[in-house]
Amino acid sequence: MTILDLRVTLVDCEPAVWREVRVPSDVLLTDLHHVLQIAMGWEDRHRHGFGRGESYWTASARWLLEPESEEAEERGVTLEDALGDSAVLTYLYDMGDDWEHRVAVAGTSEGTIETAELLGGEGACPPEDSGGIFGFAELVAALRRVQAGEQPDGWDADRLHHLVGDGDAQELATKLLDFDDVAVRAELEGAPITELGSLRGQDEDPRFR
Repeated sequence: MTILDLRVTLVDCEPAVWREVRVPSDVLLTDLHHVLQIAMGWEDRHRHGFGRGESYWTASARWLLEPESEEAEERGVTLEDALGDSAVLTYLYDMGDDWEHRVAVAGTSEGTIETAELLGGEGACPPEDSGGIFGFAELVAALRRVQAGEQPDGWDADRLHHLVGDGDAQELATKLLDFDDVAVRAELEGAPITELGSLRGQDEDPRFR
């Protein structure tokens, strides 16, 4: 079995948010979706898609769970099939905020693997519905002010409350900016790749049937 080390980078994000994960090359895109959701820290609230190449919207081939026009059906497609002769896929999450992830093959090996492995990472995942790259940049600026000792007020206070609720501002800033690799590693490695979706309750969601 060929094993792939994937470098997953949230495109155009500042501060940088990336993960490196290890998966088998024959992992289904439907299962890779769950690996990426867990590794990045998303909550799987929105639609997603895969594209071959550096950009989802200009990809030579695209896959969705529910194809609309030019896309192909995601179910049954493996990672190696989707890559083809390319070494890069784009994973698009939330087609409103448009979070593009560059998924690049960073290394290959031969062996056997049943669970996805987290090899490294940096930066906390943006909160859901935080407005895409530009909205997240504004949020990060507000969090930096909190970390510098300023008390959030006005727009900053409303924004933080909307995204994460009440709580100590410093703790919220740390939570939203620091990557908890221990928790991610435990969730990824706690079950076979094919069971990650059911453990997150996605087997009950009609979008994933």
